[in-house]
Amino acid sequence: MPRGPKDGCLRRIIDRKKGTCGLCAQPNIRIAIERSRHGPAVGICCYIRPIEECAVCKTPQEVHARTSIGPVCANCYESPAKQCAKCGHLRPWHSKKDKLCRKCYKPPEEQCAFGNHSGPVKERVPGVGPKCKSCYESERWQRRKVKLQQARLATHPQSSS
Repeated sequence: MPRGPKDGCLRRIIDRKKGTCGLCAQPNIRIAIERSRHGPAVGICCYIRPIEECAVCKTPQEVHARTSIGPVCANCYESPAKQCAKCGHLRPWHSKKDKLCRKCYKPPEEQCAFGNHSGPVKERVPGVGPKCKSCYESERWQRRKVKLQQARLATHPQSSS
């Protein structure tokens, strides 16, 4: 199994400058793609990862990481294991700030600014407030499923009949 990004890949993501997304105009967001002749700068709020065949499961999926064996989807990718600050086990960290593994990390629960409920906070939208995991995933899934369908049709055009 792949065990982490290639050298320098993580640094490029962390060191991204902040700016305004050219698609949704959200200010002070990390920029995923710099402005080019093809269009405006795209923030991480609107960026959709490219779809390629996963080197492990061989299905067209969003590229989660590029490893020594090729592009790997999120289901097949394994982060490097580090010692959890709470339980002491060697597991991939879920929270770098707290140095906690997925079993020990508990996301904060707050009133969601996008739905009329409270739940675990997935992201904070500047100027709006917290977005719960449910609202975040439903919005992201709508964008992802269109792109996945297009990739599958391009890969297997006979399945559209």
